[in-house]
Amino acid sequence: MRRATCDARRATCDARRATCDVRERWVSPRADAVAALVEAPAGKRPLRTIVGGSGQALAELNAVAERLQAEALRAQGLGHLLEVVTPG
Repeated sequence: MRRATCDARRATCDARRATCDVRERWVSPRADAVAALVEAPAGKRPLRTIVGGSGQALAELNAVAERLQAEALRAQGLGHLLEVVTPG
């Protein structure tokens, strides 16, 4: 009985450790990307930022989405929203 309890506790600790590792691997790069965006000067922040694996595929998808978004805004007479105006 006592051995089963120790094994169960060990399994719980191992699971918690694994979860922390996953969180750290997932959260840290995203937090760094957000910090870089916040620190970037106005007018220099990209509309989309890729974080993690699949970078090339997402970059291609974002390029197409950006082009379609620009076309839609221009077609609706809202092309001026594509330009970033910084004060000063």
